[in-house]
Amino acid sequence: DMEPDQLVAVAFGYVAHVLVLLTRYLGILPRYPVRAAASRSSVCDTMVVNRRGEGFGVGRDAGRKRGEPRRVTVSLPLHAEAGVEPSHFAFAVVQLNKNIEQILQMFGMSGLGPKHTLHNLATVMDAAGAPVHQGG
Repeated sequence: DMEPDQLVAVAFGYVAHVLVLLTRYLGILPRYPVRAAASRSSVCDTMVVNRRGEGFGVGRDAGRKRGEPRRVTVSLPLHAEAGVEPSHFAFAVVQLNKNIEQILQMFGMSGLGPKHTLHNLATVMDAAGAPVHQGG
C-alpha cells in the first residue's frame, strides 16, 4: 500500500505525462515546461535573480554583462514527500494548472479553477478530440 503523498505523486506524474503528450500532439510550447518522470515529475520555471545575485545563487553567466539580471531555471517538484519544500510543491501544481489553462484558452474555453486539475485536463482532452474514459 502506498502512502497518501505517494498516491498524489503518482497521480501528478500521470497528469504530467498526459500534458507532455498533449502539448506535443497539439504542437504548442507550454508556458512552464513539464518533465514527466512518473512520481518524480516536475515543472520548470524561469526566475530573474537581482543584480547582486540574491535569490537562487551568485555567479555570472557566460555572455552576460556585469550587473545585468540573471535568469535561472528552477525545477519544481510535483511530489510532496519528506524533504520537499511544501511551497515548491504547491507552486509546481499552480504552474501545471496554468499549462492546462493555456491549452483550454487555445480552444476558447476556460477551466473550473486550479483545484480541478483532472476535470480541466479531461476538458482539454475532449476539446482535442481524444476519447476520455468516464469510469463506471
